[in-house]
Amino acid sequence: MPRGSKWADSFRRVTPNGHLHLALFLALGLAVLVAIAAPISRSDANSNPPRISPDVATASQGLADTLRAHAGAVTVVLGGVATDSGKAGELTFSDSTTARLATKLIPGPLLRLLGSTMAGAALTSPEVSPVLTSPQSGYYSFSLHQDGLTTSYSSAARTVGQALADAGVSVDTEDLIFPGSSTEMSPGLHVYVRHTTDVTLVVAGESIELHTFARSVSGLLEEYDISLEQRDDVHPATDEALRDGMRVTVTTLRIGSEFADTPITYRTVYTYDSTIFEGEQLLVQGGADGRLRREFLVTRLNGDKVIEDVVSETLTLPVERVIAIGTYVPPTPAPPPPPVAFIAPEPGSDIVCSQTLTVWATWYTAATSGGSGITATGTPVYKGIIATDPSVIPLGTHVYIPGYGFGIAADTGGAIIGNMIDLGYGPNDVFDWRTGNVEICVVG
Repeated sequence: MPRGSKWADSFRRVTPNGHLHLALFLALGLAVLVAIAAPISRSDANSNPPRISPDVATASQGLADTLRAHAGAVTVVLGGVATDSGKAGELTFSDSTTARLATKLIPGPLLRLLGSTMAGAALTSPEVSPVLTSPQSGYYSFSLHQDGLTTSYSSAARTVGQALADAGVSVDTEDLIFPGSSTEMSPGLHVYVRHTTDVTLVVAGESIELHTFARSVSGLLEEYDISLEQRDDVHPATDEALRDGMRVTVTTLRIGSEFADTPITYRTVYTYDSTIFEGEQLLVQGGADGRLRREFLVTRLNGDKVIEDVVSETLTLPVERVIAIGTYVPPTPAPPPPPVAFIAPEPGSDIVCSQTLTVWATWYTAATSGGSGITATGTPVYKGIIATDPSVIPLGTHVYIPGYGFGIAADTGGAIIGNMIDLGYGPNDVFDWRTGNVEICVVG
C-alpha cells in the first residue's frame, strides 16, 4: 500500500487507540489459530496415513508442496518479512501496514513461527491430508503378503487377480492365492500369495519334476513322505533352502537279508501189489516238491545289487509219489462135479447109515427159488435134489429123509447154512413136505 495513497491517509486518521485495538485483534486471532493448529498437528502425528502407489504419492506430494509454498507466503505476510535481495520469486512486504502494526505488539520471529505451524498443521490434518494424498476415485489400497514380506499397493482393478497383475506380481497356476483371483477388491484388503518352488527330486535313480510349497530340502522330503535311513545320502543338505530349478538327489544304500528258493521236483515211484487186481492202480503216497533255500546278505545302491554274500543254505527234500500196480489174478473156479445119478436101494434091503443128523428141512422149486432152475452141480431141480451146506453135507452125498425119501446133495443156497437142507421138487411133483426138524440118514 503506497504511503501517499488516500488509504494511508485514512488509516492515519484512526483514533490513537485504533492501533491497540488492531494489535489485540491480531494477537487474539493468532492465539486461536495456534490453539487449533496444535491439536491438529498432534492428531496428525499419531495417525497412520494410507499407503499408496509411488506414482500417485508423487503427484499428491507435488500438490502438497505447492499449497505449503502458498501457505509460506501467507506466513511471510503475517510475519512482515522484508527483503531487498531482489532474487526472483521472493516477495517483499516491508510496506505492509498490517505487518508493521502486528510486529509492534508480537515479535516478527514469533509471528513467522505461528504462521508456519498453522500452515503445516492444516495441510497435514486428517481432514486435509487424505484429500491431498488419496488416489484418484475408484482406486483400492490393499496389503500384499508374500514370501514373508508385506507391501502396500493401490490399484483400480476390480479383482484380486487383476490387482496382482497391475502390481507386477507373477503368479503361477500352482501358487496359492487367498482370497482367490476372482475375488472382488475392497478397501484395505489383505492378499496372501504363497509361491511354489519348481525342483527336480531324484530318489534311488528315479527323477520327477515337482512344484512344492516346502521351503527346505527336509520339508520337501517330509511333504512327499520320503524317509531316510542311516546310510542314505541327500544332496544338497537337508537344511538347505529350496530354489527354483534346484535338483535334490537322494541316494539310497540298503543292506539286508534276502532269500532265494530253488525248487526240487518230486519223482513218482511205482510198486507192485498182489492184493490189488491186475490192471488197477492205487495211490499209496502223494508227492511234494522240496526246495533249496539260500539266505544272502545283499547291499543295494539305489536299488541295484552291488554286493551279495551267501549266509546260509537250508535243504528240504522232496517226498516221492508212490503208486501201487495190482498183480492179483483170481484163480479159475473148479468145474462143478458131474450130476450124480440117484440109485435107490433095492426094495427090502436095509439102509446103512454112516451118520444121522437132525436138520431143519424146507422145500423149494425152480420157480420159488427165483434162480435159473439149474442147480450148483448143473442139474435141473427135481424131486431128489437136496440143497445143503457143503461144509456140513458135501455135494454128492446120498441121504435119506423120512417122509421125503432118498436124495442127493446136488445144490446150495445162500440161506442154507449149517444144519439146514432144502428139499427140491419138480414142477409136476406133489409138494407134500411140511417144513420142520427131521432126523436124516447119511448113506455111507
